[in-house]
Amino acid sequence: MMAQLRRTTRGRDARDTHRRAVRHTARRLATVLVMLLIPQAAGAEGPRFLGNIWKTHWSAPPEHFGALFTQVTPENAGKWGAAEGTRGRINWPPLDKMYAWAARTKARTKQHTFIWGQQQPAWTKTFANAEEARAAIERWIKSYMDRYGDHVDMIDVVNEPLHHTPSYRKYIGGDGATGWDWVVWAFATARRHAPNAKLHINDYDILKSEKNVDKYLRIINILKERELIDGIGVQAHFLEGVDRGRIKRNLDRLAETGLPIHVSEYDVDRANDEEQLRIYKEQFPLFWEHPAVMGVTLWGYQQGHIWRKNAYLQRKDGSARPALTWLRSYIKQAGTRRSREKTHAVPESLSWTTGKPIIDARAFANDEWIALKDPSIVRHKGRYHLFCTLRGKTRSHALVYTSFSDFDEAQESKPVVLPNHDGYAAAPQVFYFSPHKKWYLVCQAAKDGWRPRSQAAFATTDDIAAPDSWTPLEPLGLQRTRDKYNLDYWVICDGPTAYIFWTSDNGKLWRARTAKTDFPAGWSKPVLAHRGDIFEAGHIYRAKGRDLFFNVIEARRRGDRRYFKVLYADRLDGAWRHMPEGSDGIYAAAETVKQTAGTWADSISHGELLRDTNDETLRADLTAEFIFQGVLDRQRRGRAYGDIPWKLGVLRSAR
Repeated sequence: MMAQLRRTTRGRDARDTHRRAVRHTARRLATVLVMLLIPQAAGAEGPRFLGNIWKTHWSAPPEHFGALFTQVTPENAGKWGAAEGTRGRINWPPLDKMYAWAARTKARTKQHTFIWGQQQPAWTKTFANAEEARAAIERWIKSYMDRYGDHVDMIDVVNEPLHHTPSYRKYIGGDGATGWDWVVWAFATARRHAPNAKLHINDYDILKSEKNVDKYLRIINILKERELIDGIGVQAHFLEGVDRGRIKRNLDRLAETGLPIHVSEYDVDRANDEEQLRIYKEQFPLFWEHPAVMGVTLWGYQQGHIWRKNAYLQRKDGSARPALTWLRSYIKQAGTRRSREKTHAVPESLSWTTGKPIIDARAFANDEWIALKDPSIVRHKGRYHLFCTLRGKTRSHALVYTSFSDFDEAQESKPVVLPNHDGYAAAPQVFYFSPHKKWYLVCQAAKDGWRPRSQAAFATTDDIAAPDSWTPLEPLGLQRTRDKYNLDYWVICDGPTAYIFWTSDNGKLWRARTAKTDFPAGWSKPVLAHRGDIFEAGHIYRAKGRDLFFNVIEARRRGDRRYFKVLYADRLDGAWRHMPEGSDGIYAAAETVKQTAGTWADSISHGELLRDTNDETLRADLTAEFIFQGVLDRQRRGRAYGDIPWKLGVLRSAR
């Protein structure tokens, strides 16, 4: 292992870089699967980890460390001031040992930290200019990632920016136009050298101060706008006397960003066993059960080896204090409760209700329309904006738009066929692409003169409420697969990359990618993303507040009855697994839907979740309202597929 780590310091060509990304993806997926087996928080939306610090002097962790903790953060060894006290000489051995142990046990890792104003090398105070400062910082970050890039899951890029700024701050941007340009520069530099790691910010006194939350959110939102941040670290020292409600409110405010939260440094400093136990019982479940919290890292646990004297959980003789005994029991019980619902917030008992159809093709009198299907919906400026496919006799497929303030008004709304394409067009997806400040519509379309005639296409507008403002459909330039069908295109972005997914009606899910700076052009060659018991309409979202993606995808049973299953992935270019793990992955089917206004749908087909955000990141909650197309079996019997009278309805979670 150590030889392997040392080899990573050598230069790598493009092929080595590709192999590193593949290995990193595989390791992260393996970590997710391991995390599925450890205790889960009741009500949590994804895998939790309980972490701890790695002490610099350790040659190996204490006995049973890995049984308690599945994530490690270097306490001091990863801080620049400790790592490179002498310029040009980095003390790697303590970090080598930590990463070697993490690789063996598949524990998650977090680098702490690249930039921290309180603990920088003394020689950084002698920087003469910006060129020297930036070169030294970039060399430090690059050296770290060259050595451990395969093994780093998360990084505290900047630690405590609200409280401790580095002496060289003016050389890396200072306040600048944003007020935090030096932080932006640090994250942009980290992103270049750590494209596969999740970039975090970390600070203290956040959970007990609304004013600090305001300041912290300003930095976070600046980084979010530039797609430079993947998670929020909140230290949890000195919370012993803080009201539980205040902590919860501040967590909720941070969760509104849609970013996962890491309670990165937690301890309870009380000499009295019962007092420490009481505080743990009050505070730890608040973290562990919060839907946006990805994990909790304790800042030490052994007596005599912890920075706050009485915060230890294990005595020198190896015995556990009551808080540790309770913590083990609590996590085990939470895991037992959670195991009944498997994993990733898809309970076995997930059920839905639906009323009458909200809209059908009979509402359109300008042609003999048969079906209304393939919905894509966003909520913008207090109104729903619905795009879908019309099936008709005069014109087989067209895209239609309508808008309404409430679902009860949908049937009385005034739909408009989009005038930007006079040929075949179907299966729209609509989202706001923030880099261009435009709305995009992606669909499958055909036109004489296109090569091939049928392919993925797109249009744009500045005003989603103006159906005549869409640009003419034009090809995305996506390479088709050799399958007979290429259907139901779906775009989602993560970090600097845009991905497009589609299905081919034969159990295959395909994927291509491009840089967001090149979107909507520059697509890579298609690769097979998943193969299994799936059909079409794979709609992919980032789980709200979680570092996780889920794919609500249509499947079908004997008799062509449609239903939805759900898959999950740690990365958009990673492997997809059934959710819940080990199950059939059923998300919504006729037997899980209670129809309160009479039965009108035996098939639950092509649909879309009502997203939490309209932008290209597509954040959503799995239990959000789900707009779908439905039909009765008897209405399908004996009819050609194009004559089936699909209608649109809304599923609402019964939980």
